[in-house]
Amino acid sequence: MTSWLSRLTDRLRSPVGIYLLLAAAILSVFSPCLTAGFLNWDDPKHLVHNPFLPLHGWSDVGALFSSPAGYIRIYIPLTLLSFGAERAVWGLDPFVFHLNNILLHIATASLVMALARRLGLSAKGSLLAALIFALHPMRVESVAWVTERKDVLFGAFYMGALVLYWDYLCSSRGRLYIASLACAIASVLAKPTAFSLPLVFFLLDHMAGRKWTTRRWMEKVPFILTLWPVAMITVLMHVRPASSDLVGAFLTWSYCATFYVIKFFFPAGMATIYAVPRPLGLERPEYFWAVVLLVGITGTVWLLRRRRWVVFAFLFYLVSIFSVLQTELYRGAIGIVNDRFMYIPCVGFALLSGRVWDRLLPKDPSGAAGNARTGWILAGIIVAALSMTTFNRCFVWHDNLVFWNDVLRGDPDNTFALINRAASLLEDKSLARRYGLTDPARYDLALQDLQKAVRRAPGDTDAWNNMGIVLNRLGRVNEAEAAFSQVGKRGGVVRR
Repeated sequence: MTSWLSRLTDRLRSPVGIYLLLAAAILSVFSPCLTAGFLNWDDPKHLVHNPFLPLHGWSDVGALFSSPAGYIRIYIPLTLLSFGAERAVWGLDPFVFHLNNILLHIATASLVMALARRLGLSAKGSLLAALIFALHPMRVESVAWVTERKDVLFGAFYMGALVLYWDYLCSSRGRLYIASLACAIASVLAKPTAFSLPLVFFLLDHMAGRKWTTRRWMEKVPFILTLWPVAMITVLMHVRPASSDLVGAFLTWSYCATFYVIKFFFPAGMATIYAVPRPLGLERPEYFWAVVLLVGITGTVWLLRRRRWVVFAFLFYLVSIFSVLQTELYRGAIGIVNDRFMYIPCVGFALLSGRVWDRLLPKDPSGAAGNARTGWILAGIIVAALSMTTFNRCFVWHDNLVFWNDVLRGDPDNTFALINRAASLLEDKSLARRYGLTDPARYDLALQDLQKAVRRAPGDTDAWNNMGIVLNRLGRVNEAEAAFSQVGKRGGVVRR
């Protein structure tokens, strides 16, 4: 038995064993996702009712890449192609889509660990960095939500591009540069935020100790010329007039920028949709302390500017997330911050965590066993705490009722959640029965949500239309017609 355990331990310590350990940890923690279904938040338009799916031939594949995908307001042909391939082979089996999200997340985490090793972290420090990245509860939205296939798919190619670019820096082999460019193109076709890659390459140059030469700049040109025009397709679909309230824009931006940093290092109070702090102004504590923290972080990074790992981590975060930092509260119904936006930007912080752990552990175990033991215990506590929180958060994404109930627990007046929970009760009879709800009971609950929604947002035509449908099914025809008339008054189209 002892020899068997010894052989198993040796194998787990091998490079392959470490990657298998990482994969097993991720699969275990995210296993609740495998029993989840689709959500009525974007899953229908991305996958279930997508007009481009299922794919029937090469012409359909070409349509994915030639269409700007205005119906979802984001150009993600490679992500949609992955959905099409799955539908062609397995149909609309939620298990397959969730499993593939987890497998892509494993691939991304493995590449985080590979990059950590290349940047000089020990095998153990690299594993810790990858575990912190992979098992952090902010990853749940990207992995558990089928729609966010674009996160895990673009993330895998994004990290692949970084690893290959680093290998190119170390060897000057042209084929590695080409392979990095290919991964970068695949990444931006999966999600447009991959356009930040050339900026991160400059950070890798700094980590490698490269000087500012013409060649260093010119190496980024092919990436800029290929990635940025693709990203612009999506940018142009989201162009809005610039805010004239510069103070309000700064406060909103400060709140968003610091929110993600706080959530990474102190992942408490996790939510599916975070309530928007209102009113906007320095008198609101969230905005006041956001500005204070932003000034503090900026000053700290400046003071530690000679610490390349600190600079690398915070600049990695900034250059990879700045495009989604909001400057207005116009997205108030569904929040101005989302965990999924932190999928790649947190990589720098995860790597910094592994680096700090490496530095804290004694290089020579002799005479320092106590310090080493303390370091391992601390790492174990961190990973265990992240894993348990993430495991529990995965259950929130099980079905529509569980999901929207969770949103409304944190933000009871969220009209977006009220309308969508009512739609779940209205459209999914089997889901209602699973929770013991009869038809009259589910219609009554849906009506309560919709009545609250129209009080909060009287201009929402979807809420009025769904209310008309519910009232009709309850036999309250006159009230139903009154609700439908509100749809027409507000410029909507009645759908009975």
